[in-house]
Amino acid sequence: MKVTILSSQNTNIDEVYLNTSQKIIDYLTNIPNIELNWGSGTASIMGLCYEAFSKKGLPIHGFTTPKYIDLINDLPNADHKIYDNTFLLKQHLYQDTDFIVILPGGIGTVSELLSFLEEARSNDDAKPIIIYNETGIFDSTINLLNDLINNKFNNPNVLDYLTIANNLEEFDSIIKRVNS
Repeated sequence: MKVTILSSQNTNIDEVYLNTSQKIIDYLTNIPNIELNWGSGTASIMGLCYEAFSKKGLPIHGFTTPKYIDLINDLPNADHKIYDNTFLLKQHLYQDTDFIVILPGGIGTVSELLSFLEEARSNDDAKPIIIYNETGIFDSTINLLNDLINNKFNNPNVLDYLTIANNLEEFDSIIKRVNS
């Protein structure tokens, strides 16, 4: 089973985001036959993903663009796919996964989230997209989606393609449904 983890590569984020993400990453590495798809990052939450999956000897698949190609030299335990642009990268990340977990991140993470949401909605794809929002970092993104619904730019069913976990217990419940 492949999980795509979307997250930050920024090294200046508050430690609370690193700590909450580490809980989820550790949880995921205990799922039998789990494989990681991620953005070939070495730092911050992306780095935590690589380290945790590496320590357990789990398969790791990196997706990157030429701009970040020099990072893959520091990631010997992963195979890497290099795409000419982020549009192709997102397409392949989405297609090559069983479920998606969104951890704290910036514009790249939000861009991927919205792209994946649109892909799921446009194709009635039931691929689970899970936002981990224990810190409230995605509250404004969720509010934006609600504003789009309230102003009739989107139907309320757009939210059916997302699942939000606000703590580890909710995340565990969601993952058990994904694995059943």
